[in-house]
Amino acid sequence: AWLDQAVQPLRQTVDFLELAFDPQTIVLGGSISTSLMLRLAERLEPLHTPIDPGQKRTAPRVMIGMTGKDTAILGAAALPIFSETNPRFDVLQKPLG
Repeated sequence: AWLDQAVQPLRQTVDFLELAFDPQTIVLGGSISTSLMLRLAERLEPLHTPIDPGQKRTAPRVMIGMTGKDTAILGAAALPIFSETNPRFDVLQKPLG
């Protein structure tokens, strides 16, 4: 029952994330059991047509994370590293005018 109620909002969230960020894949994770997460991911199919259906994908649109309940904290811990190692292209551009 809960799975049936959760599928449509999660499918809409996947649509939003794909439209807003155009990721290669969306990784589901959290504190629910892996078996429940797998059942939920299976029920997401069929996903809505992606914004670019001709895009070549090397990974599924939705995957189950391998870090369980630590997924969010690991992602948060990676943000400072990303911030320091990601090139800042705005610095390379000439100011207009």
